[in-house]
Amino acid sequence: MYLLGQTQIEKWVKDLDGSLSGTKIEAARVSNQWNEKGGVLFAFDGASGHNYVIKMDFNGTSPEKMRLIKVEELLKQIKAKEDSKIDDIATDGFGNLYISMTYPSTDPKTSPATLKYNFNDATDYSYTEGESNCNVVFKYEIKYTKSIFKLNSEGGDLKKIGGDVELGKRTWTNQVDMTKAKFDVFKSEVSSKKLPWYGTNTLVNACKSAGPWGYTDAGGTSSNIPATALSKLSVINVPTPPSVYYLGNEKRSYLDIIGGFHEAIPPMPDTDRNITNQHITSQRSNSLALNTNQLYYYMVENYPIPGNPQNPNVEFSDITPHGPDYDDDEQPGGFISTIKDGAKGDAVKYYWQLWAIQDYNKKPYVDSNGNPIANKMGASNTNYTTLYAPLRGKFILTCSAKCSWYDYDKVNFTSGNYETHNDFMARAKEGAGLYTKWALASGKGTIEIKDGKERWIPTVKNAKTHSEGLAAAIRSLYSDYTPG
Repeated sequence: MYLLGQTQIEKWVKDLDGSLSGTKIEAARVSNQWNEKGGVLFAFDGASGHNYVIKMDFNGTSPEKMRLIKVEELLKQIKAKEDSKIDDIATDGFGNLYISMTYPSTDPKTSPATLKYNFNDATDYSYTEGESNCNVVFKYEIKYTKSIFKLNSEGGDLKKIGGDVELGKRTWTNQVDMTKAKFDVFKSEVSSKKLPWYGTNTLVNACKSAGPWGYTDAGGTSSNIPATALSKLSVINVPTPPSVYYLGNEKRSYLDIIGGFHEAIPPMPDTDRNITNQHITSQRSNSLALNTNQLYYYMVENYPIPGNPQNPNVEFSDITPHGPDYDDDEQPGGFISTIKDGAKGDAVKYYWQLWAIQDYNKKPYVDSNGNPIANKMGASNTNYTTLYAPLRGKFILTCSAKCSWYDYDKVNFTSGNYETHNDFMARAKEGAGLYTKWALASGKGTIEIKDGKERWIPTVKNAKTHSEGLAAAIRSLYSDYTPG
């Protein structure tokens, strides 16, 4: 048990981050965690220049780690005014964060430009055709609401949930000119005025002149509730076993290699958003022909970030592709979300191996009978490996991964209560609540739409063993090779 208050939270903040001072705690909530370690504290620091949600993970009666969630970054994700203040916060037994606020701003006259709106946010359009040009008017109807948003503990963007209380709405318009030919293409693509549009870039390219374009206030309505009125938030907070998230329809992990990254260091994960940052294409070369004077990094796609449970299906609004297929090869990678931490924090065992199959004279490496073989070279055991080849040649890079994970769906639920964490752990044995399995090689997947959301359904690339797959690759490369 521990007591909460401004003084106590400020002391914990100072102990964990001496650089942060002058906090002003306006709300505090504790997630009643099933793991019985002490819960997760969320505290809203509304001090001038702060605007943070402080998250602390407890071990006993004191926090063991802290994270500052910048409210400004959350507001960008939902296209709210970036200096908006939240009304209240809450949490549940999963450790998810909820916030309530006036959305998208407490000022009903906030321009769509301030909210970073673009054509994709338009709710309708009209047009006037000329002989060679078309004048198109895009309409933006902005509703002002009291709304609730959720930040999932397993990663992803802030998402609106539940119903809204409407406080009013305002209409804005902006006009652009297009050539008639480009407008005809645009009109055929958005037949029947279906929104959102096919893409902002398509529309921008269709316009005769570059933006920005001005917005015109067309007036609006308001309710009896002022936009500045505060709301209070309450969420059912019951200690609940973690949800088990995984790609596809089977509780397995899927492995895909992404690279090569050619910066001085490989992309570092963003632990605030639970994302590996492997989507940054400027740092990556997808070419199979590599430079002999360049060090390359190859990584496990969408690898589990240590200490941060991840839902491999999460989407991020500012990243394309949105899901776990960061190199867009239709072979999604991702691991089950309930991986067991190892004794040294090594929750996943990685096995990288580099094989040379052809030397700089373009001759294959061969066995004693003259048949092409793979010549074992460097190996590594992290979520990435390096490749540097000062001499030309041909190489095959392989990776395997193995992890143990808990199936919390097998936690007993009787008489309205879950069995305790300690009781489940005491009976979780290999094959009965605890499983150790190799990740499957991800093959070309498909996209399934369920409950209005897209998600990847991966396939298994092949059922061969590691050595059989390597031998098959060599046979394919040298199918016309004659020994000697």
